[in-house]
Amino acid sequence: MNNSYDKFSEYYDIYTSFVDYELWSKYIYALADKDLTNKNILDLGCGSGEMLLSIDEMTNANLYGVDISEEMLSIADQNAFFKNKKLNLIKCDMSKFICDIKFDLIYSACDSMNYLLNEEEFIDTLNNAYEILNENSIFTFDIINKDHIETNDDFSYENIYFVIKRKKEENYLYTDIKIYEDKKEAENISHKQRLYSIDEIKKMYNKTKFDDILFYDFLTAKGIEKTSDKIQIILKKY
Repeated sequence: MNNSYDKFSEYYDIYTSFVDYELWSKYIYALADKDLTNKNILDLGCGSGEMLLSIDEMTNANLYGVDISEEMLSIADQNAFFKNKKLNLIKCDMSKFICDIKFDLIYSACDSMNYLLNEEEFIDTLNNAYEILNENSIFTFDIINKDHIETNDDFSYENIYFVIKRKKEENYLYTDIKIYEDKKEAENISHKQRLYSIDEIKKMYNKTKFDDILFYDFLTAKGIEKTSDKIQIILKKY
């Protein structure tokens, strides 16, 4: 798994300031379809911890986050401290994470699974999630819709300006982000993500022990639309 977030960590919460974490976390919680009070919840690729902290507003659960970036985990720890919350944060490549704890919900958000650049890493992540998941629980994640990618974007927040250019080449998406602060270039970030088709996901799913798989249009329980920017995938363990 590639790690392009160490340099980006300082700007990540600003970059994602438009994300409705409350809506998104409620969606993930609803997909779990169970009471998670006092249960264990795991976020793979937790970033700055905002999704976990939003879920914490809904339930008194034990919250765990895994991320490969030490800098992102440091920010997650700060965000939790400022909100007087507790997150159990672990530095690890999500494709290699395994532990003795069992979880009642495992999720990955913000197309983190697309940073797994080969099928072996992807399958390892699925299989490891299965092993640490309790029965009658799910592992859910979103991926980029390979058939619908917006190429360019830009926005500003106070004195910081982001210029985003995306380029799709075969099975990969390359994203270049130029960050300007006070009109001066502050950082240039490059991300590489693997684009997976539904058929590829199904083939990888067949190499796991999961009992069922569902594909939804992102943030809904409806079928996939060609214009969807993301696809939500739910893997069930009975």
